[in-house]
Amino acid sequence: MDAGKKTKVLLTGASGFLGFNLMSLLKTEFELYGTYCANPPPIEGYRFIKLDVTSQESVREVLETVHPEVIIHAAAKADVDFCESNHDVSFGVNVRGSENLVKQAELIGARFIYLSTDLVFDGEEGDYSEDDNPNPTSFYGATKLEAEERVLNLSQKALVLRLSLLYGNRGHSNVGFVYRLLESLKTGKSFRLFTDQYRTPLYLEDVAEAFKGIVLDMNFRGLYHLGGPEMVSRWQFGQILAEVFGFSEKLLLPIKMEDLPEMLTRPRDCSLNSSRLCKQMNLQPLSVKEGLQKLKQVMSVNQQ
Repeated sequence: MDAGKKTKVLLTGASGFLGFNLMSLLKTEFELYGTYCANPPPIEGYRFIKLDVTSQESVREVLETVHPEVIIHAAAKADVDFCESNHDVSFGVNVRGSENLVKQAELIGARFIYLSTDLVFDGEEGDYSEDDNPNPTSFYGATKLEAEERVLNLSQKALVLRLSLLYGNRGHSNVGFVYRLLESLKTGKSFRLFTDQYRTPLYLEDVAEAFKGIVLDMNFRGLYHLGGPEMVSRWQFGQILAEVFGFSEKLLLPIKMEDLPEMLTRPRDCSLNSSRLCKQMNLQPLSVKEGLQKLKQVMSVNQQ
């Protein structure tokens, strides 16, 4: 490879919250192409291409046209409640779509990186490592686990990266949890937050930082976890955010999952143990407070 030549990377789901942020954070690092299904981001200076992952023909055409060296697969039906009510659509995108992509990746010799979720676990134990047995409680989690298994069975060089709850700058078609919370606090509206739902929140810039090393290192294959360094509840996350952004905690309403019986129950503690990846990469993800402080600076610059 030429010393000045950048690795060609195809990122699926570039119009979503995770994908759009990765496009922005990695656009100078790689020769980056982003795919969308229905909502093309109206932003100049990016390479966007339409892709229907459920169509083998669409997948073949896009991969043969772009011919990426690496594919980062972030496209998914990720709304847990939607997936529970729409099994066929969710399975088609999350499982068959992933299978279509990894099969075509193998044909063109591209490396495949599949982005999964901490929701493959039932939340009964927490602090899950790669060696712990997954047991999803939702159809969404089940489709992601099925896709993981198919990807690893179809490609010996594939990487499955389970990510925890993500926060960061707003996306294109999905603004993300933090923005919804901030908009509520700015307008003086209360916001309900669970005291009994724990995750290891991860700042999106730490995800991008990890990819700068992962994409170029073929030693990263198989299964890895990547989450933040601390386990917090949604309620605790909200308290830290209110402190960092200067809002009153009085607008944060602590509730338990049992208070919303109509909602599909989420796992109690899906915190991830990410020591394997962090040690190999010498990576130190930011704490929630550090990440939110950095996000506040980024938002301040963007608003100027």
